[in-house]
Amino acid sequence: MKNDEYFIARDRIEDVILNKSIQLDLSWLKLNEVPDEIEKAISLRALGLGFNRLKEVPECLRELKELRNLILVGNEIGELPEWMAEFEHLEKLDVRANKIDVLPTWIGDLKNLRTLVFSHNNLKVLPSEIVKLEKLCYFYLQGNDLILLPDEITDITELRTLNLIDNQLKNLPETIGDLMHLEKLLVRGNDFQELPVSVQKLDKLKLLMLENNINLKVPEWVLDLKNLKDLE
Repeated sequence: MKNDEYFIARDRIEDVILNKSIQLDLSWLKLNEVPDEIEKAISLRALGLGFNRLKEVPECLRELKELRNLILVGNEIGELPEWMAEFEHLEKLDVRANKIDVLPTWIGDLKNLRTLVFSHNNLKVLPSEIVKLEKLCYFYLQGNDLILLPDEITDITELRTLNLIDNQLKNLPETIGDLMHLEKLLVRGNDFQELPVSVQKLDKLKLLMLENNINLKVPEWVLDLKNLKDLE
């Protein structure tokens, strides 16, 4: 039985189709499913489906080939379907606070991604294919179960923010200093014992968050980072 919110969603979708609108917010509607009519809303560039009750990414979204911004935060999604690799124009994907165990290898096909928010899921590892995300600037992985970062992450040279707060990491790749544009490196709440010396090369770093790494001795050279404004 469909709830009242389902019909509210359907009405909003019909308005988008009629007016060829480019954005649609269906957040906080307690949706277990999304009305199939949405597949006709091909003008959409931004879609919000946050804080519903979705257990999977609805396949009726597959026709929305022009999406730039897809928000699925706060649902009960367990995996991302392979057909999402067809969203070739996608610039922001936010799936935080779901139940996703695996960042799929096809994520590397989303060549235009600039922001990827995967915080508060159940990730333990990242695929090496993330290196294909050459335009990625903001990568949020807070509150997962990561135990290791692939060395390839340091080949994503456009990164500005790397949020690794509250994982189970013991070290960073030795080549972390290759992230020449990095401004925020957040590694609070892990199990680091030392920082790679190459961190000294991060000339644009403004925020370095290291607290709650109980075995970490912060090297004196950290204070010599020329643009560092905030050390925690």
